Amino acid sequence: MTAAEKARQLAEQVNHYLNEQQNILSQLQDGLHNATQGRQQTSTAAEVLPVDQQIRALNLLTNTRDYVGRLQAAAAHVKQLERQIRPASQYTEQESEQLVSLAFQAADGYTACQAELSALVSSSFPAEAVPEQLRSSLEQRLQQQLQAAEDLLHQSLSRQIHHCLKQCGWPPPVVSAQAGNAKDPGQIFSPQQEHVISMLQRLMLALTRLQLVAQKELIEAVVQPGSTVASPSAICNAPILWMAQELAVPLASQLYEMFGPSNEGSPGALSMPELMLGTVHRIALDNLRRIDFLQGVIQALELHGSYQIGVEFTRALREAVKQIQRQYKLPEIAGAGKRDVWLAWIDALIVFEGSLGRSGLLGCYWDVGDASDLPVLLLKGSTLSVLGENPAWMEAWLEAESATAAAQVESILYSEQGWGPGQQLIVEEGRPAWQLDVWPPRAAEDVVALVESLLHRMRYIPQPDAQEGYLAGAVGVVLEQTHGRIKRMLQQADVFRDITSYSWLPRVCMCICFCHYVEQQLQELHDNAQVMVTRLLEGQQQQDGNAHQEQRHQQQQHDLPNGNHAHPHHMHPQPHQQHNGGHAPDTSDGDQQQQWQRQENEQLSQAAAAKLRVLVSPISDFSTLRKEWVLKLGKAAAMGFMRLAVGECLILLQVCVVT
Repeated sequence: MTAAEKARQLAEQVNHYLNEQQNILSQLQDGLHNATQGRQQTSTAAEVLPVDQQIRALNLLTNTRDYVGRLQAAAAHVKQLERQIRPASQYTEQESEQLVSLAFQAADGYTACQAELSALVSSSFPAEAVPEQLRSSLEQRLQQQLQAAEDLLHQSLSRQIHHCLKQCGWPPPVVSAQAGNAKDPGQIFSPQQEHVISMLQRLMLALTRLQLVAQKELIEAVVQPGSTVASPSAICNAPILWMAQELAVPLASQLYEMFGPSNEGSPGALSMPELMLGTVHRIALDNLRRIDFLQGVIQALELHGSYQIGVEFTRALREAVKQIQRQYKLPEIAGAGKRDVWLAWIDALIVFEGSLGRSGLLGCYWDVGDASDLPVLLLKGSTLSVLGENPAWMEAWLEAESATAAAQVESILYSEQGWGPGQQLIVEEGRPAWQLDVWPPRAAEDVVALVESLLHRMRYIPQPDAQEGYLAGAVGVVLEQTHGRIKRMLQQADVFRDITSYSWLPRVCMCICFCHYVEQQLQELHDNAQVMVTRLLEGQQQQDGNAHQEQRHQQQQHDLPNGNHAHPHHMHPQPHQQHNGGHAPDTSDGDQQQQWQRQENEQLSQAAAAKLRVLVSPISDFSTLRKEWVLKLGKAAAMGFMRLAVGECLILLQVCVVT
């Protein structure tokens, strides 16, 4: 059944209910009249419903009429907006000013339509009065009409914007100037194009104004009005500004054409990820000053505390890279099945994210050495996050990481430098190193370093479930393989039953020292993660307590007689308040800082908790193996002393017999 047929069916039901309502009202009026005149009703009980059922039916009909009224009001607003926006598609490039004026008026109309639809959707009506399926269909149809009107205006503004950008020499070529056929940078947004640039700003302003009403809930969730500092939460979670996407669209087309296909020898070859990523970094950096004049659009809408045009442009370019990954690179890498290609791309993406942060293109106003210095929230929308969108990609990467780590463990444990007889044991206090309690062989240090590097690599995975899979598939496998290898080496000594001989004793002692060192280092990593979780929880509780106290304080001030006039300092503005026109300083910066710090702490706490879970079992395994063989070694030494004592006693006995 189509939406039109459903609407016609609803209209027929409403008319039927209205007729029944008139009949019920007539019967109620006749009943009241007969009761006042003392006469009996002429109708039979079979013809007249009980009074409670009549009242219930009347309530249902009233609810139906109320819903139909709201539906008609919302539909009228949507139709008015459609009529208002319809001329937008007919404006030519010479009528940009009229389009800007229409866009600002339509933004207000869009707000009114959204308010009507939100009130309609949030309203509550009995299912008997308005069937849920029919209601959902009608409301969804209005939403689609509203979205179509917004799309039409968006497309019209986008068309005019691209015309102005083309007149200003945009986009710049993807190929660098050193490679030839590049435009003179002075031809892009030059002062001689002042009129076109001014119109471009107005079009961008109208487009951003439309975005603010179209994505109101998403933007208000992360943007604090009046804030002056962009937090990582806003940079990561806030929708990318449409005007930045308009700047990036023509550049993204060039990137798709140049780096999309992965033909061997082409710029998009799988073996050269640094070429594409380095090109994107250069484009973002080179055009940072060119587009800075559009920051005035953000300031005009009072969004400069949460948005910076350079950061938004970089985010838009990064989205283009992510789309190339989804459409071309990751499916091709997975199809190739080459582990070294996976690792090369992961390393290149980590370097790419670090270079963006180090250049200030992600809004980081602190020293960023590499990607490890970036907040976790900024990595949430990174190019690495695409791996977590498809389980097959994540599994392929984890398999490559696990296999590579396993090969490294084999190389470490089977190398002569770690275990072989050619190892130069360091002598301390005149004793060989293997006789000391904790003197780790080089293999133990290398294994712990490998585990630490794998744990550090985990922070680049923003999805918590993907982090769990990575820890189990890489770190867990490495530690399990190491434990199994050390256990087999000790079992070989046990088979020969000669662990106290000069050939086996150094090996057994080195294995015990290996287990002891790995156990201690893993325990330290575990304790550090536990401390982090505890510290983050305590900090969060303290922050919540401070917020609760502040809320109680404000409530107490509100409950006092005459409001804030109970305190003298509220009667006159403070000096810094007078300087700002008598207004109290805006605390939105602090609120935004607390909000993103809370989200950052949640991400860190989840990662630390995942580390705790993966480290518990290996710590126990290495500890158990160490204790088992310390006892065996002690028992063997004791048995050796006993045999030595018995031998000496026999010698003395023989001497006594002879003498």
